[in-house]
Amino acid sequence: MLIHTSRKAFTLVELLVVIAIIAVLIALLLPAVQMAREAARRMQCTNNLKQLGIALHNHEGAKKEMPAVLMAEKPDDVAAAYASENAYNWSWSALAVLAPYLEQTNISDSMDIKIPTYSGSPAVVPSENALAFGTTVPMFLCPSDTRNPVTELVYGVETPGPTNYAFCTGSGLAYGTSGAGSLWDTDGPFMAKKRLALEAVVDGTSNTVMASESTLGTGTENAFGASSDGEDNRTVYVYSGYETKALTDATCAAPMGINVEFRRGFTWTTGEYRCGAYNHYYTPNQKIFDCMANYDVTATDEKRSTSLGWRAARSWHNGGVNVALLDGSSRFVPDTVSADVWRAYATRDNGEAFSF
Repeated sequence: MLIHTSRKAFTLVELLVVIAIIAVLIALLLPAVQMAREAARRMQCTNNLKQLGIALHNHEGAKKEMPAVLMAEKPDDVAAAYASENAYNWSWSALAVLAPYLEQTNISDSMDIKIPTYSGSPAVVPSENALAFGTTVPMFLCPSDTRNPVTELVYGVETPGPTNYAFCTGSGLAYGTSGAGSLWDTDGPFMAKKRLALEAVVDGTSNTVMASESTLGTGTENAFGASSDGEDNRTVYVYSGYETKALTDATCAAPMGINVEFRRGFTWTTGEYRCGAYNHYYTPNQKIFDCMANYDVTATDEKRSTSLGWRAARSWHNGGVNVALLDGSSRFVPDTVSADVWRAYATRDNGEAFSF
């Protein structure tokens, strides 16, 4: 005698309950996965900055000096074709100068820093450096950002390689004969043209920031007359004008436009404030637009056309930014750090005694 047994299937209600439980579990798991991924990205960003610190110390050991944030100096054996160029056109960044010490031989072998970064009028990148200018270097980019070029054409080069990392010029305050936001003769460890030794950092290498990160740009480029209303202060900067030798809060609050003329971080090759330089006038991720201007365009010296800037350290990490100190260490600095402490860590010889 055969006994037939029947297997009862899931009811629709039971199936819906199982699906709901799975959905809840996924909802609980996804934030943890996302947090783990961001932690890994932040760690990679920290490692990139550490590698810059190692390269800086190797450079300083070999040359007995740190690089300028912007070279701004003609070589003694400048080629005749570039002899009439303004020294500012050698606007090579510290990243460019450190490339041979970063095991970036493909980059360092494809550029010649004895040739200006750009030349002529309108400015173009000399053919000898076009390949390097157009190369995206993963080490110069934070994994938490887009990691993509931010503009299509700069000085004759398509999709130039961008950068998140910038070197610290100081507090951004007026210093000596330099106005606020100047790139020259600053109170920090890096500045245009002048190359300091580590011994010049009297405050101590463990108390002075070398470099940090700043977000890549978005928004309309070269937008004279455009308002910053509705724009994202994390990725857009305002332009306060030209024929000025110092920034002011008032002029930055009433800008002439946005993203003049390229988006922030558009190339790793140049040390101007839109790219390879930043300062500590604003605290990390401060909810205010970074502000740029042009130095006195009537100047006849190497400072002509130099950018002025209050550019903040900014990131897509939750609650702060990564920094590298001059002793080679790195750390995460919260957005809540006070302006006094933040600026103290940007200066080289002010004698402050603060800690993050």
